Amino acid sequence: MTRKDISSTSILNNINKILNISIKQTAGNSLNYGVQVGQGGLTVRGSADIIGNVYSNGPIKGDGLVTGNGSISGNVTVANSMPSDPLQTAVLNTAAPYVTITKELGRTTADQDLAQSFTVPTTGALNKIVVYIRRIGLPSDITLKIVADNAGEPTGAILATGTLKRNGVQTSFANADIRPNVNIQLLSGVTYWIVLDTGVNSSSFYQVLSNNFYSGGVLKSGNTSTNIWSAGINDMYFGIYTGGINDINSIYIGGNAWSNTVQSSTITGSLFCQTGVGNNKSCNTSAGLPQQVPMPISDATILGWKNEIALSGTHTGNYTIGNSQNASLGPLKIVGDLTIGISSTVTLTGGLWVTGDIIIGQSSKVKLTPSYGSNDGFIIADGKITAKLSSVLEGSGTAGGFIMLLTTSSSPSGIFLEGSNRGGILYAPNGTIDILGRSRVISATGYNINLNDSSQLIYDYGLSNSSFTTGPAGTFEITKWRESY
Repeated sequence: MTRKDISSTSILNNINKILNISIKQTAGNSLNYGVQVGQGGLTVRGSADIIGNVYSNGPIKGDGLVTGNGSISGNVTVANSMPSDPLQTAVLNTAAPYVTITKELGRTTADQDLAQSFTVPTTGALNKIVVYIRRIGLPSDITLKIVADNAGEPTGAILATGTLKRNGVQTSFANADIRPNVNIQLLSGVTYWIVLDTGVNSSSFYQVLSNNFYSGGVLKSGNTSTNIWSAGINDMYFGIYTGGINDINSIYIGGNAWSNTVQSSTITGSLFCQTGVGNNKSCNTSAGLPQQVPMPISDATILGWKNEIALSGTHTGNYTIGNSQNASLGPLKIVGDLTIGISSTVTLTGGLWVTGDIIIGQSSKVKLTPSYGSNDGFIIADGKITAKLSSVLEGSGTAGGFIMLLTTSSSPSGIFLEGSNRGGILYAPNGTIDILGRSRVISATGYNINLNDSSQLIYDYGLSNSSFTTGPAGTFEITKWRESY
């Protein structure tokens, strides 16, 4: 980032006063991944390649298992999406007619285990189970089983298992999450059972709360060893979360892969997953599940950029730059659309905010003025951005000076590169980015991204220290000052 030293001298009553100030440009918003994707996920098709790391809150799908045919050279991380609402939330229903009863688990042989039947309203993959529970003393860990129904009893096939460690259960009633070892498909209208299985200890056991609110099942006490069960009048407080299971599918990865599920893929590095099918190596299950990460540039930051641009001037109406024209533009707010004609060159002298759509014409170039130096510039659109064939986004000519196209639109065509495009950073946190036909870009961040037809994304690691500004001067902060006489 740029640093400047400023010295100011004043004379009053024959006294010289000198003020020395050191300032530096404020830090920007780092783009730490070649590709960062929201819950819409990423597709890499037709020999497209990503040279860099990928972090996705949605699934990743490729076309092939070898490098050069739908591949990612770096590390790939896929987090699960947010699961759907539970069947029954762990909210204490104390008002009539909901009678709350405490049920014991693991205190005697008769109530050593508990089983709760349930059905799901829509078919979906099992994500997690939540129970409302507390522990007394130091009981054994709980083994959870999802069991098929057998004539109204929890004695069918075991479909999935999980473990609830006693240290994961509080001494007062609270929700406890249990993740299954496999994300089985729960079918709508089919009866399943949650079975909680633990040891017997009269002084160290568990308690769950139950009520008569849930109409989709029944709670039974019993023993998984004897398979003798007795029905109660209430239902356990529980939650079944379905959906949100993301995966990595049919792609070559040159680094490590980390996801809940990985299938039909070739991984050069380590493979961290809970479920793996058809890969070149087995899952290492020790890493658990990766967490979702937010988009790197906040809505508040984007709004701040817009407001700063608007202070520099506003053009009302569509703004058109004709074919084969040279123009300088920015900082400027355009209330309307921006159209750049064929084979034109636009030099960005400040940030642009376009309230409508942007079209960059065939074989046209948008570049930063050299005074941006190593700082990054941007064009913001509230609508769609389309870059026609062979258009180019060019930096300032100084290493680290990039240009970014940013749209806040939620359109399925938020940013669309028609083919053979070069350069630039693409950012569409709410919409889709489509990159076609041998295009080559530096970084892409979007809710959904599709990389197609031999396109290539080559991440520049300088973006991890990026500093986006609304103009060449940018924003500075004081790092040191000193007065002398």
